[in-house]
Amino acid sequence: MNILIYEAVTAGLLPDPDTTALYEEANAMLVALLRDFGDLPNVRLQTPRKHSYPPLSSNPSLEVIDTGQDPFSPFDRPCDCALIVAPETDRLLFDLSAKADSAGIHR
Repeated sequence: MNILIYEAVTAGLLPDPDTTALYEEANAMLVALLRDFGDLPNVRLQTPRKHSYPPLSSNPSLEVIDTGQDPFSPFDRPCDCALIVAPETDRLLFDLSAKADSAGIHR
């Protein structure tokens, strides 16, 4: 099973955080999710990562997607389901969920 774990801050969807606290909290959530889902058998993980952020620890079941200029590009890749972490502010979570739905990705 291929699972997309999309965390909005570390994917670069939001402007660079004004404080390191927001990035650190977002990154901690992402790392915990990747660790937990990475422990499941027969699971391959995908996660977007803004190229200017520090790299994630190496994990053979993890594909890190450099979002470059398009933080929505991970939704164009094949995956079975997605877990989306994003604020509800400005309908961001809704819009990301709609993007997953339109790509036929279960969430």
